[in-house]
Parts: sequence; structure tokens; C-alpha cells
Amino acid sequence: MAVHLAMTDLENNFSEASDSPLPRLAVRGFSLMLDNRVVLDDLYFEVAKGEVLGILGPNGCGKSTLLKCMAGLWKPDRGTLWLDGAALDDTARKLRAVMGVVFQEPSLDNELSAAGNLKLAGALFGLTSSETTQRIEDLLGFMELSGRAKDKTSTFSGGMRRRLELARSLIHNPEILLLDEPTAGLDPISVQRTWQRILALRDFRDLSVLVTTHRAEEAASCDRLVVMDRGHVICTETPDRLMSNVAGDVISMNVDEPEAMLEGLKSVFGANARIVDGAVEWERPEAHAWVPRIVESFETRIFNSITVRKPTLADAFYHLTGHGLTAEDEL
Repeated sequence: MAVHLAMTDLENNFSEASDSPLPRLAVRGFSLMLDNRVVLDDLYFEVAKGEVLGILGPNGCGKSTLLKCMAGLWKPDRGTLWLDGAALDDTARKLRAVMGVVFQEPSLDNELSAAGNLKLAGALFGLTSSETTQRIEDLLGFMELSGRAKDKTSTFSGGMRRRLELARSLIHNPEILLLDEPTAGLDPISVQRTWQRILALRDFRDLSVLVTTHRAEEAASCDRLVVMDRGHVICTETPDRLMSNVAGDVISMNVDEPEAMLEGLKSVFGANARIVDGAVEWERPEAHAWVPRIVESFETRIFNSITVRKPTLADAFYHLTGHGLTAEDEL
């Protein structure tokens, strides 16, 4: 594992703490610069046993880079990874033995069948033939892929491939899962089925799961969230606590000239509205009562649509950062 061995005072205090349960996995001081740009800036967070911890942030904020460092594929400039209260050395064989990883980029062998991909993974982890056979049967059943065991993965849908990649990450019975944007590119039904399995693994196998996402709706399924932006950890909190920062429902206005609408709302109502993904949004208690007032104050023809929606974690993210969850491509 490519992490440094130096221990800071904070890390010493962490290792000596005895009053609270030790976290299953902990990142202490991860920092990385690429091309004279800060990608990870002194990150600290923990994953408890049996917890689904989400890393919420836009593409480009450093989430994938963080997971690559934790998995040992990239070397941070400084920082230490801890497992059960002990700092890991550069080999970190102990971590690899208990960790499963699903990266955002597809990694299945499309010339192999579903069972063939799992069999190869079992061999790489040194499982016996009988162990591998039993686990393949169990995992394909759990992922509802038993009927496609002999089919090449090139014939699978995106959701089926994602479920198979998740099955492959579990072949060696890991205790920790790292999942990088596990539902990227999937349709809503596939997203739901994937998360059903993630939460079932937490509940039935007491797995610790670290999952990166830029989707507010799936971040809400996590036990806790690390909010990350531009290489920094902004805060660590439960979804409910983050949502408490949002004042009310959101009035969303689709107009041809959002900047002009923004100024109009400020002039007429003193509104502190915002533009997110091209729509003008304004948080208001009793938002439905404000819609007629807005329509009466402006020419009706300027509105392509005006709707009221419940707030999401995307709104909470905006409160913390001043921008939305849409950004440039991830490193």
C-alpha cells in the first residue's frame, strides 16, 4: 500500500483512544498534488464497522482519486490509512485480504461468462476450487444472475454488469467494500436494485461500505456522508442533519433568461435565489403559497414551467459550497 508511515500527534491520539469503538477503516491526512494542482487536501474521516459511508461531491472533486489511493493504485504525497486502529505499512496485504473494490470504469472480461469472471477472481485470491464453486453459486443467486451464469458478459445490460462486478468484489468474503460511483450510467430501476443489495450486505454481513456518489438521491441511503468539494472535506454528517440546513421546499423556475429572473426576484421580493443547472431555484417555507405571487408579479409568458419540489441533499450541498453537484470530469 502506497502510504507513508509517519504518525502525527493526532494519529497517536487516535491509536491510543480506548473509550469509543475503533473505526474499521480510517484515512488520516491524505494529500496529493498533480500538475501543481491540489487534488486531495489533508483528508481525515472514518468508516465504522457495519456502516455505509458516502463520499458526496461533484465529479472532479477528487472522489475517484481518493479511492485509488485507498486501494493502493496511487501514492498520496502524504497520509496514512488505518485498519482497526493500526497504521498500515506500504504492502498493506492485510487490507487487501479484507477489502473488495468496484471502480467506476468497467473491468469485466467480456469474453468470459459471468461464472468465468468470478472463477478468475477466486483464483486470484487463492480460493480452492470447491470454495469458488460454492461462492459463485451463492453470489449469482444473490445478484439474481443465476440464469445467466454461462452467458458472456458482453451480452449483459449495464445494470447486470454492475451487479456482477459487485459479486466479483465479494468473492473472497471481504469485510470492507470500496465502491466508486456504483450506479453511474444505470437506469432508475437498476440504481434501486443495486442499492438494495448494498444495504442488504450491510445488514446481513455487517460490511463496512465506502461509496462515492454525486447523486443526491442515493446519498440519502447512506448512514453518514463525507461532503467533499475541490479536494477538501467540507463536513461529515448524517443525511438528516445535512437536510436540516435547508429552510423549506424549493420553487424551481424554468425560464429563457435565468439571470434576469434572478434579478427580478431580488428586486420584487428581496429573494436570495440561485441558478442551478439552468433553473432558477428559491427556497421558501409554504412554497406553494408563493407560486401565485410570483406568477402575478411577472409576465406569465416568461415561464416555461414553475414547480415546487421537496428539498434534496443537492440543496444541502449548495448551502455548504455555493454551487451544485454538477462539475467537470473526475480525475
